[in-house]
Amino acid sequence: AGSDDPLLRAAAGVMTLAIPVVQRSASLVMVDIACSSLALASLFFLARYFEKLRWTDSLLFGLFASFAVLTKNSAYYVFFVPAAVIVLRKDWRILARRSFWIAPLVFAVFYGPWMLLSRRVLLLGIVGLPGFRPADVITGFVEMLWNQAGVLLVLALPRIVHSFWNPGRIPVAELCLYAVLPALPFSIFLAQVPIQERLLISAMAAVAVAATGGVRQILSWLRLPLKLHPVAVTLLGGWFVWNNALEFP
Repeated sequence: AGSDDPLLRAAAGVMTLAIPVVQRSASLVMVDIACSSLALASLFFLARYFEKLRWTDSLLFGLFASFAVLTKNSAYYVFFVPAAVIVLRKDWRILARRSFWIAPLVFAVFYGPWMLLSRRVLLLGIVGLPGFRPADVITGFVEMLWNQAGVLLVLALPRIVHSFWNPGRIPVAELCLYAVLPALPFSIFLAQVPIQERLLISAMAAVAVAATGGVRQILSWLRLPLKLHPVAVTLLGGWFVWNNALEFP
């Protein structure tokens, strides 16, 4: 997302795989990698729906989002992403399209029966934490992103701020990915559950993608030649992978 250059997309993907918690999750008998992959796949179809307004993409978004939440309840943040994108783009007319509501209908069909059958067990996990305030969630969220992504988070900030400030100039696929950053902590606050690094894999993927865009944006501000952009991103990706590979041989 966010670039037509395959090298830059590959660099973002490799940096995501090199993030420590992603590596740890891949070696655990847990569903976090599968859950995050399904959530990211659902965002791909959501972006396609915003671009082409086809009912099939709305259906596929609802389908993959259902699979993600059925894999692990923590993935329900994906349903806050459409709202965030609509608010950022101020595209209120899309709410009047019947095809937009196919996704929640699909989710109700797939997830509703499971919720009814297992609600007593599922709701045991949402017990609430005394004094779990929005500031606590945001602080913990940013701290975990910093611990895992480090310098990538700093480099990502210019691109994220630019995207939220000028959403009309950003590819909608990229905007959908960045919308995870407010959607995920908001869902954590609503559920009142502890913040865990392995629940933030999709947010870390967003940071990795934004970091490649941030590097290009910084180089553009410095008026450096365009041909240096892929070189700089490749060097950043190589350094990040090498630095984290030392911790996870």
